[in-house]
Amino acid sequence: MKHFFKIYPLLLLVAFVSCNKQLNVFPTTQEVDGNVITDKQSAQTTLNGVYYLFANAGFDNNQNPSILWCDLNEMIPSELSGTMTYPYGGIYFADHTYLPSSSGVGNIWDYGYKIVNAANGFLKNIAPVNNINVSDKQEMIAEAKFLRAYANAELLFYYGQYDDVSSQYGIILRKDFVTTDNLAQPRSTVKDCYDFILADLADAISGLPDLNSQNYYANVWAARLLKARVLMVRGASGDYTGVVGLCKSIIDSSNFTLEANTKDIFLSKGLSSSEVILGIKPYDNDIYKYNEYLYYRQAVGSDSMVSLFAGDPRKDWTYQTIPNPYYGGNMYVFTKYFSGSADDPSPTSNASVSYAPYRSLFAGSGSDRCGGRKYE
Repeated sequence: MKHFFKIYPLLLLVAFVSCNKQLNVFPTTQEVDGNVITDKQSAQTTLNGVYYLFANAGFDNNQNPSILWCDLNEMIPSELSGTMTYPYGGIYFADHTYLPSSSGVGNIWDYGYKIVNAANGFLKNIAPVNNINVSDKQEMIAEAKFLRAYANAELLFYYGQYDDVSSQYGIILRKDFVTTDNLAQPRSTVKDCYDFILADLADAISGLPDLNSQNYYANVWAARLLKARVLMVRGASGDYTGVVGLCKSIIDSSNFTLEANTKDIFLSKGLSSSEVILGIKPYDNDIYKYNEYLYYRQAVGSDSMVSLFAGDPRKDWTYQTIPNPYYGGNMYVFTKYFSGSADDPSPTSNASVSYAPYRSLFAGSGSDRCGGRKYE
């Protein structure tokens, strides 16, 4: 994937949610430092805020609370890979004609550093609190480090020279909460970036549970899977052996199992699927993802996607072909997450569920699980 290679301003304010360990209330405050953590309840409230940033929580065009995960984590990578496009005149991500100044090029930069800064704020504020059970505190710290590792990996893979460990063009490694004293920092080397990400993942793997209270919270298998992805991209000596070992451990030792039919993950089961290692929970009545793919048709399949699906039986439920009313020809509208006809669609109960560390709409199974799967 092409690197963007440009520094963008950081958003310094992050939102924290007022609730228990349930992602069901929109973040309402912007406290990021100070005495925001005093006990387990406030610690979980603050950590939930980091998860909301991970899910890319925000508002739709009608100002309804919505999970906007698909914008950054499904559409952009799919456009860059050439499998998705904008049906009303093309898009520079799909055409690879973007410039550093192009709209949207800095969106993942802002997204990643908001997560990093929020995780750093959480880690700073929970450290001196002594009235939280040791195991609970360790688990929450592991969750924050997993989320920070995820964000730093995204930043490195999009904006750094990730394929050259000797390169000086890594990302800005923000190890502490941003203040006016540490705002200006140079890029770190690619090696230092990988070392920091893998150190966070080592702590996450040692501190996360096999199963969290819900599968939209991090667990040890999600951390192992993310580590496998990082090692696969780095590709240093011994990394691929490590990838095999990590994936084998997930297949052999985790509680997650492949569904008999892949489409059941998306069309009926959603977060209840035994295959989903880490999911993204939408708000109640959240139809943002449905609107983007089916109602407004902001992103559709490309000719390259159609060629990839030639002879693949999954195409029967992944997309439908309809006429393009504006430019003539056909549009390939995604029905992977929605049942019924693309001409007369309606949102389903799982319409806005997303799946992490899922990067592309066409990567395979919903959980991005290691291991092969036959066409279904």
